[in-house]
Amino acid sequence: WVVIGDLMGSVIITATLVLGLVALIRPIMIDNIAPFAIARLFLVVSAVFFLLFLRTEKKITKKEAIFLFLLFAAFVAAEIIFL
Repeated sequence: WVVIGDLMGSVIITATLVLGLVALIRPIMIDNIAPFAIARLFLVVSAVFFLLFLRTEKKITKKEAIFLFLLFAAFVAAEIIFL
């Protein structure tokens, strides 16, 4: 669990730090909020399913992995459609 926490913390800190520094140099204007709303929705849904799958047997089965992959494919399709 420590490795996952370190990885997630590193990704989040790096992303927010870089985004914050870029915004300090030049403000970021967001015209269309739809892609961000879609990404937020899929992030929450995938995190919930991931945690549920881990709690069942402390591992992710092939069926669960396929489901998560299809969820990712749906996310990519939604991003392309609403772009």
